[in-house]
Amino acid sequence: MRKLIILDHFLVGEKGHEEQYDYSIAREAVRQGIPSEVWCPKDSKATPAEFLKCRLRKPFWKKSNAFSMLFPAISSIFEWRKLFKSRELDENTVVLIENIKLPILIFLSLGLIGVNVRPKIIIIIRRGVMAGYLMRFLYLRKNVIFFTDSELIAEELKEQGFADVKTLPIPHMPERARNIAADKKAIGYFGEARHDKGFDLLPELMEITLKNMNDASFMIQINIHKSSAAMQAAADKIRALKNEY
Repeated sequence: MRKLIILDHFLVGEKGHEEQYDYSIAREAVRQGIPSEVWCPKDSKATPAEFLKCRLRKPFWKKSNAFSMLFPAISSIFEWRKLFKSRELDENTVVLIENIKLPILIFLSLGLIGVNVRPKIIIIIRRGVMAGYLMRFLYLRKNVIFFTDSELIAEELKEQGFADVKTLPIPHMPERARNIAADKKAIGYFGEARHDKGFDLLPELMEITLKNMNDASFMIQINIHKSSAAMQAAADKIRALKNEY
């Protein structure tokens, strides 16, 4: 690998998981002497960085209704096609797509039909196999490999025939961004507060941990998924624990 390109259509808001993930990887790659760029939508509000390039279209799922999404969704096919026909993405490039949803997977697959894909593409899967026939098409025909950050999902992918799956560590925040005492064990929860991530169980786990481990601390950065009452209740319990401990 002589160059790393991180493609992230989700990098549109002000900071958050996408920025931390992308920037951590890009900074480490640069530190190791690998030229790296993070490509994001043109209206991104991400923190400016020397490796940040606003090269992508605005995400089509940000439109207000299904009809207004139609043309941007179709244009997404041609965006993927244009990206991977570009001479910038050659045999010496690794392209990392660290966050993917089913619509993106569909339009990426359609966009790559008939395209000779030169770079190695790594897609990180976080919610298990989705549209397995498309994943197999990308894996067998389009130089795509799938990684994950969960051993359970990695095993699921291997059972589906994706033999070279790897489980990646979660990129950590830079040391300067931490605010944890040196003698404390830091336990983190980041991203959306969702039932399938077990956020509703977190307050009880925190209370048990804090009662039994004097050297434990928690670092939590969330947004409430779809204004869920259950997730909001869990967040309120966590705030109460912060005051108690």
